[in-house]
This record gives sequence, structure tokens and C-alpha cells, in this order.
Amino acid sequence: MSLTDPGVDEAFVPALIEATRDSDTYIRASAAHALGRYPLEALRKAREAVLAALRNDTSATVRAAAAEALGSCAARCAAALIEALRDPSPDVRASAITSLVRAGTEQAIEAVKQRLQQDTEADVRDRAASELGAMKDEQLLDVLLQATQDESDRVRATAIYAAHESAGDRSDATVPTFIDAVSDPSARVREQACYALRYSTAEAIPVLKKALADEAAHVRLEAVIALGTLDASDAIEQIAELMHTDPDEEVRCYAASALSNIRDARVVARLATTRQGASESPRVRAARIEALGDTHSAAGLPALCESLRDPSLEIRLSAARGLWSLLAFTQDDVSSALPALREAAADAEVEVRRQVIQALGRLQDPKALPVLLRAAADADRDVREQAYRALAKLQPDGGEDVFLKGLDDPEIQVQQAAAKGLARSDTLMRWQDVLPHLMDPAKDAVTRGTLVEAIARSGLPGAAAALARALDDADSHVREQACKALQDCSDPQFVEPLIRRLKDDDEGVRAEASLALAAMAEPAALGPLKRLRRKEKSAYVRRRVVWALSFFPPQDSLPLLTGSLDDPNEHVRRQAVLALEQVCDVNELTYLVENLPRRIPDDVRENLEQAIEARDDSEGIPSRSQRRVQMGTVHYE
Repeated sequence: MSLTDPGVDEAFVPALIEATRDSDTYIRASAAHALGRYPLEALRKAREAVLAALRNDTSATVRAAAAEALGSCAARCAAALIEALRDPSPDVRASAITSLVRAGTEQAIEAVKQRLQQDTEADVRDRAASELGAMKDEQLLDVLLQATQDESDRVRATAIYAAHESAGDRSDATVPTFIDAVSDPSARVREQACYALRYSTAEAIPVLKKALADEAAHVRLEAVIALGTLDASDAIEQIAELMHTDPDEEVRCYAASALSNIRDARVVARLATTRQGASESPRVRAARIEALGDTHSAAGLPALCESLRDPSLEIRLSAARGLWSLLAFTQDDVSSALPALREAAADAEVEVRRQVIQALGRLQDPKALPVLLRAAADADRDVREQAYRALAKLQPDGGEDVFLKGLDDPEIQVQQAAAKGLARSDTLMRWQDVLPHLMDPAKDAVTRGTLVEAIARSGLPGAAAALARALDDADSHVREQACKALQDCSDPQFVEPLIRRLKDDDEGVRAEASLALAAMAEPAALGPLKRLRRKEKSAYVRRRVVWALSFFPPQDSLPLLTGSLDDPNEHVRRQAVLALEQVCDVNELTYLVENLPRRIPDDVRENLEQAIEARDDSEGIPSRSQRRVQMGTVHYE
């Protein structure tokens, strides 16, 4: 173990403090660097040791390490870091800039802006531009645009990127500067300017077209990408010419991709045509074929289907990928692709078969069933998985037999896909044959959870007993899926088992059990839900309990919903407001706002007022049958 390792116990801090005074420069710098990994805001002696190293050490290496280390308490040490911006060493000044940006105070940012404008060293100005750009603050745009005129091409390039990242709603204001930069003497700056113009305006297209003839390949590359993203239809011929003749293979490949982004009928012909007498590398040809699919135009089907028979594996793979992309997004009639896909599904190369089966899944043509059924027995796991996923969408006659066979596959991914096929079936007649798989503890939990959904959807006599057993399964995922399945059920026999699940060790089970009880709204569930709302530590669960309570009669649920308006978690409070919107009319919501206790957080009042403002006076309260019990998971959960 080293004292510089992150997460090392704070008992080593005294030794590191002592090491900042070691005679060896490397030891002192390492000690300062290591101390920066500790919470210096709370460790006074350690902080003072690092500050002393920044102010007094004779080695610039040590002072730079100290300036970087103070980033963990930059706001507190901003004065010392600002002072370090006058250090004779560019490395120290650059490290101080990084820490000051972390501080984020107005004084700190102003000091960094000053270094960007006045420092004598290009490396320091470059660091300032880079760090300010990383803040993505629109208020910094003007100073960054000024830096695009810096004498150093490295600083100009960094400033262009930083301004592009910081523009926000002022992106149009950057376009003239970036257009001018495409003519910069430095290829580095021209490249960055073309990159920054990718998502600009049509105003940039003429200068980008000129950049297609730039002497630097990486400038031509960025120009061609930008023209594609700008849908520059008047550049099609120039880009197509580049695709065939540019000396750089990377540029030729990206030219094909750029053409596919331009929504113009001429593009397909340019991509489908091979230049007579011109040699085309396999990589460029593959890029051109795949780009045909990315046009999402059925006009590209003949060339793609022909390429599926190409002797080159790379070309066949590109054709299969292109067909998948085309079939996924086009609205055109693509049934003509089926014969070529059927043939390619027997390709000797497994990579091609995988892509082709995926494409057939997108096609969703019943005529592909024989091919998909054969693929379900392929030697390759991924081919079988994709075949079952495609079959799940088609739901063929006799599909239950097919999917039941998939449950016996040795690979978990295939079992999961087969289980999904059963869950998608509108009528699962052989649920008894599914039951052994559901109850097999050796089976994958995801597969078993999906089978719970399949059995619940069947609605057949006896399925209820299987669901009751799933509620008591040893695996929490299966229990949770059983609770979810019962959210579309109103059978009172499940009330008591679901109430028991409110005490489950797993929060997901408790949460979904709450919603399942809401679907039944049996009076016996109100008390247990009320207790869970009061005692539950998980905001994830409380949020769902609040929603569940709104499905009970208002005379019972309103006091509980209003009681959640002071929940410590803002998302639970928001859910309580959403629930109140569903059970109160405008007058009742207004009365509630006017009589909110002072202890209620401000966000509750704001959300209630927004709900009142959005509510149409003539809009009634939705009936229970018009509402969904189910809740999705959101990004903060």
C-alpha cells in the first residue's frame, strides 16, 4: 500500500504532512498530490501544509502539485490560488487555473479570464480557455470568442471548441467567428472551426464546401461531416467526388456517411454507383454500402440486397447492417428485401447471420417465419436469441411450442427472449407447461419474472394459484414481477398476500405491491399502506405508496396525501401534488394552497399553483377507471 493511494485512511495524513517538508523534491510533490485526495476543507493542518508548499517551496513541481491539490478546497483557498497566478512557473499558474475553476466563485473566474487574456505563456492561456469551456457557461462566451484571435494557434483552436461548448442559446452569435476561422493559417484551427460548424446554420455551407479542398486531410474530414449534418444538398456532388477520389481513406469513408445524412433523392444513386475505372478500397466500399441503409430509402434496397451475396465478408456485413438500419426507420414498402435476407440467413459466417436475423426482426413479415424458425435452432447463441426476439413480434401459429422449446435452451439470453415471446402472446393456453420453468429456482430470475407476466396475461383458471406462489418466491425479482402483474388484476384473493409483501425485504417488491393494492382499492389495504407511508425509509417506495393511496376514496386518501406534502424528499412531495391533482377539482386545490401550513416547503406551493393554472375550469376530475396505477422509473431513482 502507498500513502498516495486514494481512499487511504486519514491516519496517514500526519506522515504526508511531514513528507511535504522532505529534502527530496519528488517526495514533497507526491505528498502534496496525495493530500489533495483527502477532504482538505475539514483537515486544517493538512490544508495549511499544502498552502505552505504552494507559497514557499523552491520547486515549481511541488508548487504545481500543491496548486492542483487545493482544488478540493478551492473556494476556501481562492486567495492563495489567485496569488499563485503570478508564480513565475507556467505549470504552477496552469494548475492554479484548474483549481480556481473548481472554486467557481466570481472572483476566481475573473482571475482565470484575466490569465486567458494576459498570460505570456500559450500553455497557460490554453489551460484557461479549456477550463472555462468545460464550465459550459454562456456568460463566458464573449471572452472565449476574443481568445479565438490569440496569437497561438493552439489557444485559438481550444477557444473555438470552448466557445462552441459554451454558446447555449447564443450559438448563432458564434457562427461568423467560426466561419472566419475556417480560413485560419493553422490547420489545427481550421479543423476545430469545421467541427464547431457541424450544427450551425446554412450560412456556413459555402465556406465548408471550400474546405473540402483543404490541403489537410483532417480539415477535409471535419468539413465533410459538417456538411452532412447540415443537410447540405448543394454539396452532394462535391462530397460524392471526395468519396471516390480523396487521397485519404478516412475522408472517403466519412464522405459516404455524410451523404447518407443528406435527405435528397440523388444521394442513393451516388452511393449505389461505383466509379468506372477507379479502384475502391474494401473499407470505403463497405462504408458506402452501409451508408445506403442509413439513407432510409427503399431505393437503396437493390444494391443492398445484391451486396448480401458479395464474396467479401466485410461487404456482406455492411449490407446486413445497412438493411437493418433501413428497415428500422423507413416508411417505404421493403418487402422486396425478403428473398435476399432469406438467402443470407444461411450465410456461412455467423456475423452475417446475426445481422440478417436482426434485420428480419425489423421486417416483421410472416413470410420470414420459416427462416426465423430455422434460426431458432442455429448453433450460435446470438442468432438464436435474435430469432426468438423476431418471433416474439410475429407471434406465429403454434408459437407456444416454439417458445417453450426456447425455455430449454442452454443459454440464458435465449431463454429470456423465448419467455418474452410467451409474455407477448394474447392467449397463453399451455400455462401449465410454463409453470415448471417458473418454479425452477435454477432458472434465470429475469426469465422467470417474464414468465410471471405471461401467466398473468393468460387469465386462465389456475393461473391465480401460480401467481400466488410467485408472490412468495425466494427471488426478489420474481416477487416484484408478480406484484407488477397483479396491477392489472382486481381479484380480492390477492389482497392479503400483497399486504404481506408490503413488509418484504426488497424495496422494489414493496413498491410494486403498493401499486397492486391500489388496483384493487380494497378497504383492508388502506391501513397497511398508511403505516408503510409513515415508516418507510425509501423515497422510491414512499413515492409509489403516495400514488397508490390516491386510488382509494377521497375521504380516506386526502388526509394521507396532504400529509405527504412535507415529506423530506422533493420527488415524493411532487408525487403527492400529482396525486392531489387527480382527486381534487380547481376549487379544492385553490383552498389547499390558501391554507398550506408554513412548514410545507416552497416547491409544494409552486407545483400546486402550476397545477391550478394548467387545469381547465371545465375539466373534471378523472374517474378511477381513466387512471393508470402503473408508474415508470425516472432518472433520479
